[in-house]
Amino acid sequence: MGAIQVLARHTLTVVLAGATLGIVSAAPAQAAEVVTVCRADDVHMREWPQGPSFDKLPRGSHLTVHERRSGYTKGRSHWNRQIGWVDSSYLC
Repeated sequence: MGAIQVLARHTLTVVLAGATLGIVSAAPAQAAEVVTVCRADDVHMREWPQGPSFDKLPRGSHLTVHERRSGYTKGRSHWNRQIGWVDSSYLC
């Protein structure tokens, strides 16, 4: 048996043994933060903070937060499935 075959065989054995013992595992998924448009009837969704508006989100729509910067929140809207920036002062 060649050196590469031996190495591959031992690597597979270690990985399988680790998986059996629970050593190899993925990190648990972290719950995403969801916010709601609550302080206005329609809120502009923008391409970047203070950038041009490309859509409006109605009161009660939800946004999964990706990032926060300069008083704006970037996220994916549950209402239109778009990703954009929303003025954080309109969110709860």
